[in-house]
Amino acid sequence: MAQKMIGRGIALILTIAWAIMLNFLAMPAWTFQSAGFWVYCIVVITCGCGLLAIGEAVTHKHSQGYLFTKIAGGTAAALLVILLIASFPSWPLFNATSFRDVITIPDDGNFDQDVPRVQNSQDIPIVDMLTARQLGDRTMGTMGTMGSYMSQYEVDGEYNLIRYRGDYYRISPMNYGGLFQYNNSKNNGIPGYVLVNIYTQEAELVELGTPMKYSPSAHFGDLLKRHLRKQYPSYIFGKAQFEIDEEGTPFYIVPIERPTAGLFGARTVDRIILVNAVTGDTTETAIEDVPDWVDHVFSVSYIMERVDWYYGYTHGFWNASFSKKDVYKTSYSFDETQYYFIAREDGVYLYTGITSAGNDESNTGFVLANMRTGEIKYYASPGAEESSAQASAEGVVQQFGYQAGPVMLVNIDGIETYFMTLKDNQGLVKKIALVNKKNYTISIVEDTVAQAVTAYRSKFSNEAEGDVTEKTGTISELYTATKGGDTYFYFKLQDDNVLYVSSISNNDHQVTMEIGNTVAIEYVLADNDTALVSSITIK
Repeated sequence: MAQKMIGRGIALILTIAWAIMLNFLAMPAWTFQSAGFWVYCIVVITCGCGLLAIGEAVTHKHSQGYLFTKIAGGTAAALLVILLIASFPSWPLFNATSFRDVITIPDDGNFDQDVPRVQNSQDIPIVDMLTARQLGDRTMGTMGTMGSYMSQYEVDGEYNLIRYRGDYYRISPMNYGGLFQYNNSKNNGIPGYVLVNIYTQEAELVELGTPMKYSPSAHFGDLLKRHLRKQYPSYIFGKAQFEIDEEGTPFYIVPIERPTAGLFGARTVDRIILVNAVTGDTTETAIEDVPDWVDHVFSVSYIMERVDWYYGYTHGFWNASFSKKDVYKTSYSFDETQYYFIAREDGVYLYTGITSAGNDESNTGFVLANMRTGEIKYYASPGAEESSAQASAEGVVQQFGYQAGPVMLVNIDGIETYFMTLKDNQGLVKKIALVNKKNYTISIVEDTVAQAVTAYRSKFSNEAEGDVTEKTGTISELYTATKGGDTYFYFKLQDDNVLYVSSISNNDHQVTMEIGNTVAIEYVLADNDTALVSSITIK
């Protein structure tokens, strides 16, 4: 009898030890609304019964061990059946309406009101995620104070867009290179993060006075999720976003997810945890109370998935899978590096086009999602899909084999326009392209943003919105250029620093213009230095 009790005691101790170790490694959320918790329980109970069966077989009778083996198998099977039945309402197959209703997307968006107009070429960012990665990798050579420890770190590749001290940057933390690198340098911590200015392409490695201790790339007690799990054992964590406050202090923004369909499905976020990456201090707050410096509460994948639910499950799961009546989808979700954000004074917005479920290569409109509040708005705007615009721009310089980068929607004088960079096979930016959204065959490709914007405005000078001004003056400078088969005139008037731009399509007789001519013009001021001429009369 004593021998049997000892065997059962050993089995119980081993089971408890296994449960503690598995909890440490897997870090499940201790709630029945987490599928990971159910799996954890199944594994622990099954292993416990198995150990008990082995103990009984060794210390008592083989028949008793066989009995516990059956108990272990039966328990695991029963839990799996319960898990399966409980999860049915969590599947879109059975509960598509709950998935669709996680968000609402009003369709009253006004493009010209909500997307800031380009006032000058400095308003268009040219640094996408891939370019930021290249620039960030080069900054590793500036880690002078780290000496031999430089090889222990690598730059994370996410590069989210943030507002920081009145400007916009792509930011990425440094990570440990792996487990061995962590062991070698954990006492030193993570020294800093990389900032890349989205307009100037200036990249800076910011070295912290006190290094970061907690990170998703750390291990053991310094691992960000494990640090949080100790304080919030029942919370389901979403993807952590790295940001800095206005003092440059690094934080991780960790959303708390809550299922709304059955036990596990259609998760939504209404609270977050702010984690100081240096001290580990945490603050839980509701979305509406998030500090102003936070730009990314929601991840790109979270927003895109829920937009697809909203437009995909309009008439349920089976319609979305087969007949596809009134089904739409995001048009630009094939690669996370292809996403572009729009910088606005009130926050950072994710852009993606919305297209039908068919293969018509056109958009019915687009959505803008506030990455801080989760608010999403739809803009009805038929036009070319982003991939079609990329192909159009690449076709202009096909002899060079340049590849178009991610597409961003910009507002040039009220005209919806796709902006993108064109890169060589080394990823270096070689050209700038502007493609009309409604007519993607209209592509302007130039060496600089300023040249592209000027040429594009000339192309649409008659469509540009704004106050039309009349002026008479004498031509003091005059230049011509041919772009895309059209002739453009660039001129200045005496005692006037504004550059006036017009296409020959506006007035054919302007081919006779010369320096010294007196002209009467009508124009729209595009910015402080450039005007788009819609009418010219030679006096």
